[in-house]
Amino acid sequence: AVGAIAPEILGKLGLIPPETALPWFKTGVIPPAGTYNYWADPYTLFVFEMALMGFAEHRRFQDWANPGSMGKQYFLGLEKGLCGSGDPAYPGGPFFNPLGFGKDEKSMKDLKLKEVKNGRLAMLAILGYFIQALVTGVG
Repeated sequence: AVGAIAPEILGKLGLIPPETALPWFKTGVIPPAGTYNYWADPYTLFVFEMALMGFAEHRRFQDWANPGSMGKQYFLGLEKGLCGSGDPAYPGGPFFNPLGFGKDEKSMKDLKLKEVKNGRLAMLAILGYFIQALVTGVG
């Protein structure tokens, strides 16, 4: 929610340049609402994004198929952080839990459930944002 409304608010306060203070829905996230002039057309950006996401998901699948394998293979010096948790369904490691929450199995299970519930609530919230943007045309 904050990422959607912060640029608009910061632009109105004069803290960021007006040309970057777009209402979030005019950045191209909802094509009927308009788009921003990026360095490439929306189709090129889509293909580029799919390539990057495909790479990330491929790496995740490799670790799912062979847990811990991403920590053994060289990857820009980040192997230690990519070693995972040993559980194919949860990546773990220092990049995914930098503050060390969930010291025991029960608290970790509770935190995972809270994360899923929070994600579902966030998806409903952004759906409301989408509908408001398309219906009213304002942020």
